[in-house]
Amino acid sequence: MPNKILITSYNISGFGGMETVCREFILLLKQRRPDITVSFVFFNAKQTQPNDDWLDNIKYSRLYSNIKNGKLRRIHYALQLRQLLSEQKINAIIALDSIACYNSNISRKLILGRQIPLISWPHFAINGSYKKEYLLKADYHYAISSGIARQLVALGVDENNIFTLFNPIKKQDIVIPRPKEKTIFLYVGRILAKEPKQFAFLFTGLANVSDDWQLNIVGSGEENEINELKLLAKKLNIADKINWHAWQPEAWSYIQKKITAISAFLLTSNTEGFPMALAEAISYGIYAISSDCPAGPEDIIKNDINGELFPVNDLPCFVNILQSIVDNKTLPSQVSIKNSISNFYEDSYFDRVNSSLKKILA
Repeated sequence: MPNKILITSYNISGFGGMETVCREFILLLKQRRPDITVSFVFFNAKQTQPNDDWLDNIKYSRLYSNIKNGKLRRIHYALQLRQLLSEQKINAIIALDSIACYNSNISRKLILGRQIPLISWPHFAINGSYKKEYLLKADYHYAISSGIARQLVALGVDENNIFTLFNPIKKQDIVIPRPKEKTIFLYVGRILAKEPKQFAFLFTGLANVSDDWQLNIVGSGEENEINELKLLAKKLNIADKINWHAWQPEAWSYIQKKITAISAFLLTSNTEGFPMALAEAISYGIYAISSDCPAGPEDIIKNDINGELFPVNDLPCFVNILQSIVDNKTLPSQVSIKNSISNFYEDSYFDRVNSSLKKILA
């Protein structure tokens, strides 16, 4: 009999890095551990219209509730989930958020005579997150960065029950070259003027950089946020240096074809979990500049080997780094940049996942 793992979560949009990671996790297990099957159950939140394209060839279902009271609604979800756990004979549950962890814990307790291990797998910084204490209801915890692992310990989790997996990055055969003339910066991801992405800080920093440069933004955000940023760019006199490419379903393929050359990748967040786009950029040999925020960049960036870290909100330091790139600072070879994150490539990632499941499913 195969081991059956169920991933529980409230609806997710279908456009983010979390979806990419979950899909890769499932596909790697399907390829390398055929004795394990993985499926999804989503608690359907009101007024959400997720894009399910990323779930192609992945089994999933949704649970619904019209109960308005939050606590009663969670119990209703838990009762529905309990039936599913029993019918499908689930061997382990992975919860992607604190409320899914709460619901899943109630459900498994309602199944008599069988212990079902519960794993939390938060994909964003825990500090400040909603009902983070519910993560303590899990038996084990997947951390996507060293910073998340530290936050779990600070919350009260036994470090022996934490598996720091990081996130899987595909090893790329190609290199995205550097431009020979103008400096070209790149950002890929969600567009937010303030926290956590801090585009206003990014634009202010770039406005203080002299000489010729260009910023390409590949990603999506709320229309009002983008309009606000376009007005800021105009106020800072940098609007003509910014190219808005919108969200692209195959971002890196689009970047290779449409932008073609990149000097450096930029990230100015004040909080992260494990910034996938940062690691993906490095996998293409792109030098990366990032805030040293909690959590994630510290695991990815190795100063002057594949990029540079600067303190969160330290504008002079950020500007100095940008200016050095524009002034043709000698950068590491793109091959050495690609090789610097070998610990995140799929083989290493699968070894960590497999080791954790041997303990959890024993």
